[in-house]
Amino acid sequence: CAAAVLISIPIAILFMIIIHVLMSYVEDFSTGFNYVADSILGGPLSAPVFMISMGVGFAYSKKQESKILFKRGLNILILGYVLNVLIYPNVFIAIFTSEPLDVIIDELMTSFFCGDILQFAGVAIMFFALLKKFKLNEHVILLIGVILSLLGTFIPVINTDSYLLSCIGGLITPVNHSSCLFMLFPLTVWFIYPAFGYWFGNKLKNIQ
Repeated sequence: CAAAVLISIPIAILFMIIIHVLMSYVEDFSTGFNYVADSILGGPLSAPVFMISMGVGFAYSKKQESKILFKRGLNILILGYVLNVLIYPNVFIAIFTSEPLDVIIDELMTSFFCGDILQFAGVAIMFFALLKKFKLNEHVILLIGVILSLLGTFIPVINTDSYLLSCIGGLITPVNHSSCLFMLFPLTVWFIYPAFGYWFGNKLKNIQ
């Protein structure tokens, strides 16, 4: 089982590369290989695998103190936003153009403060640190993951034009900013995967 988890990580990385390359050059994902890459390889076989592996890593980590975990999560969260700046440097060009100020602000905010997998990982690790602070075991953490998933599924998506609500609230629950999902992996929807990984990792440790 442990070997299967390790093998799945590079495969998930490969699938993630494939879908992001296609997203840069392809518009139609409704049929053929493009559909398979988007809905299967780049869907349940990519991001959830990383998240489950992260949970397994929690179980095997020798440093599970809540303070250490919280600092690690905060560093990853900050790194996610730093990478946004490096990924979208061309947005700075808009500052020196004749674009209206509101358009420039919209481009800057959308590019630099939108959230992806690193933002989720940072928030998830900090939340996990909080759960460890209360000395909750893997069964309770998994139950919390299930409850959060249900909440994230059934609570209506928040629609707002507020960047503050989008940037902060979107880390926790689905928030649409101008009809676009601002944070791709809100905690309530996705925490169940690292929670399951933590539960699964502890089961593996008990078998060994």
